[in-house]
Amino acid sequence: MRKSFILLATSLSLSALASVNPAALPELSPDAHLDLNAIQSALVLNHATWKARATTPSKMTKAEMRRMLGSLEAPDAMFSVKADDKAMRAQTDFGIGQPAATRVDWREQNGKSYVSPILNQGNCGSCVAFAAVATLETQANISNLFPNLNPRFAPQALFACGGGGCDSGWYPSSAAQYLQRAGVPDEACAPYTMGATGEDVECSSICSDSAQRSQKTVRTTTPSSGWANIEAVKAALAKGPLMTTLNVYADFMTYSSGVYKHVTGEMLGGHAISIVGYDANERSWIIRNSWGQDWGEKGFARVSWDDASGVGAQTWGFELPTNEGYVSIRSPRSEYYSKDFDVNVESSIAGFSRILVSIKGANGQFEGSCMQSPCSVHVPFDALAEGRYDVVARVERAGKATIASQHEQLAVVKSEPRGDLRLIDVPATLSARVEFKVKASASPAPFQKLTFHARGPNNSVIEKHIDTVLADMTLGWRTNLIPNGNYEIWISAEMDVSGQNFAQESAHQTVTVTN
Repeated sequence: MRKSFILLATSLSLSALASVNPAALPELSPDAHLDLNAIQSALVLNHATWKARATTPSKMTKAEMRRMLGSLEAPDAMFSVKADDKAMRAQTDFGIGQPAATRVDWREQNGKSYVSPILNQGNCGSCVAFAAVATLETQANISNLFPNLNPRFAPQALFACGGGGCDSGWYPSSAAQYLQRAGVPDEACAPYTMGATGEDVECSSICSDSAQRSQKTVRTTTPSSGWANIEAVKAALAKGPLMTTLNVYADFMTYSSGVYKHVTGEMLGGHAISIVGYDANERSWIIRNSWGQDWGEKGFARVSWDDASGVGAQTWGFELPTNEGYVSIRSPRSEYYSKDFDVNVESSIAGFSRILVSIKGANGQFEGSCMQSPCSVHVPFDALAEGRYDVVARVERAGKATIASQHEQLAVVKSEPRGDLRLIDVPATLSARVEFKVKASASPAPFQKLTFHARGPNNSVIEKHIDTVLADMTLGWRTNLIPNGNYEIWISAEMDVSGQNFAQESAHQTVTVTN
């Protein structure tokens, strides 16, 4: 009923979404790749306001690109409905005596960024969880008036427990409901592995105390709901980021810079991202994606309000409960130590008696405290046995409940790091897309980074870096994107222990690429 009323009461533009271009790209088969030259030519022909380049997603096959999407809710692909800006300003509270700012960008507010770091969903259709977590993390920074709070929530826990699937995707509205009903724990409770394996995990695999470690929302707002209410979205963005959906077209995969507006290529599917600002002069939304920093403007993009994708037509904002302040562990955050170290803590809570730091693991525990904020708790190296540990800080006050920080993880290393690093069952001749089994186990702690190397003709070297290292992984390589010839391939892995780097290489193998 609400949409029907708006259609009658306001001045609207109604247009087909697809941009018809005489030089449009042909529809891709599941195993086909994008033609970057054709896309760049179409941009020139259409006087586009953005640039295209080869990105990690653009090098994938159509089937693989669809795994980088995953929103089961997306704008109507047949029509777009947009309210007249002037008419909506008159109907929006923000527009009554409070003109919207020309630009809002939560990456730059008085010299500070409230936006949490760019992540990569990898080989799993988990974009909804990443968009929800990205929006929640940034809103937590804003609500606490502390841009460096930087909580890290677990998209894997939200996706697995909320009902998402790598192959099937998920619904943003379901993610919003789950955040309000159950919340999401810190990232240490459920480190993200689905992007590396492409396989779903069970909700039962997350930490046993996740309920006590979860952040809930108190309300979900929907500034736009099925049609592009630009003024309402702008008003909401003045208070914090929004989760939204869009239809992804093939050319979006190649976005490099500028204000994106669909020019050519078929629609690949629905996708969820976070809007972190806007620029009224450019008529663009500033979005944060979950495809790593190799795509777009270091993981971000500017997308036209008038784009065919329908971005901003459906939005969700999260309101967090009012609290008395925060307590945050500034460091360590997943560090490895072979000597004494400090746990650095900061809190905005008034009237506390002490901040208690607890470090617990299978091989021991340690507690220390400090009496002011910010403060450091010194941990002697001999106080903990070798192994992995969980660390949390709690603010204690007389007669009141304690308030805890998010959990972080660390490792104590007392022996020479060692690992088993192998490429398994590699064929001598390769073509098209191939997969290798990778063994990358290590002790006393996992490797922190893995790199695939390929040295080819003229000693050219190709490298692929992976930040989530599992003991057993599958590595895909699209050999049809490189010249034919003989290649020497191997993998290397490393960990940083108190500033000292430990690295290891697998055996080198020779293969021939014949496409």
